[in-house]
Amino acid sequence: MDRLRVAEEIAAGRQPRFADGTEVKISDIVVNHNEALIDSIDTALADLLGTRPREAIYDLLAQRLSLGREDIPTHLDEFRAVLKSSFDATAPRIEKLIAKRLYATLGWQFIDMKGFGLNEHFEFVKGIVDRAKKMNPG
Repeated sequence: MDRLRVAEEIAAGRQPRFADGTEVKISDIVVNHNEALIDSIDTALADLLGTRPREAIYDLLAQRLSLGREDIPTHLDEFRAVLKSSFDATAPRIEKLIAKRLYATLGWQFIDMKGFGLNEHFEFVKGIVDRAKKMNPG
């Protein structure tokens, strides 16, 4: 059962269950904010640009900065710079789409907060996920 379906079940007031009928416990769901961001970037770029342009962006990161897609969460500013150099004035819209996808990946509602860019949304998500992990370490 994926995280989005679990979130939908909980939001509907139902106890989420695995295919075999076993109840899903929230502690069974491991949220990795880095993986969620990478998945969100993959999906948003493919939806918006297609897979070839997405791969071209990843190639630019690799060639210019020796960064793989798995390095993006720890080098988000560099990723944003590549978006800016490639798409100029459209880059903030792409970042917003990625942020929206990040929230959707986690089953959360996106709220467009003034002054929040991709970095701020990702830091916000990391903070919540890290606090949740500390509260439910199991």
